[in-house]
Amino acid sequence: MACRVDHPAALKILLHAAKYPVTGVNGFLIGRIENGGSEAGVKVQVTDVLPVLHNYVTLTPMLEAALPQALQHASSCGQQVVGYYQANERLEDRELGAVGRKIAEKVHSLSKGSVGLVLDAQALKSYLKYAETNPQAAPETPLFQAWSCDARGQATAPALAALADSPRLYGALVEATTAGVHRRLVDFEDHLQDISLDWLNPALLP
Repeated sequence: MACRVDHPAALKILLHAAKYPVTGVNGFLIGRIENGGSEAGVKVQVTDVLPVLHNYVTLTPMLEAALPQALQHASSCGQQVVGYYQANERLEDRELGAVGRKIAEKVHSLSKGSVGLVLDAQALKSYLKYAETNPQAAPETPLFQAWSCDARGQATAPALAALADSPRLYGALVEATTAGVHRRLVDFEDHLQDISLDWLNPALLP
């Protein structure tokens, strides 16, 4: 299994985490899955994300309520829900956890080959430290742990997920947070509190 996270999707995940730095966050991944005839041949490309929760990240019913809307949105864009993402509250925590596993397995039951992504905060810290002094030479960095599901539909041990356009990510993240873009990001939980807020975030990034 190979997973690639495109620049806009990675940036939105980081902005979601930046908006709520003292809590965990999660959401759904949008993109495409290429099935290569075997589990090892599956290729997942994440092109966008839909942020879901920040305060109530362990409330499965809220995630399950958001999923049909995510599926409908992805279908309308000619894509599919290709997984689930989360950034944990504790920086050293790279585990998917019980709730994350349940949601990842639910998505897998609907989209075979989908993944569960966990932000690797330590890798992000190292990347930002390097990129601060080498902004044009930042390497393509695996910032996420990618969990796949086995033939039984159960989440298995993670592999690293590659990140597209890493050299651009540092500058884009600094520019976006300086401009307060992360504060304009809306997740499903925000939407439930104020339905005028659009959790699809169509105009968040240029």
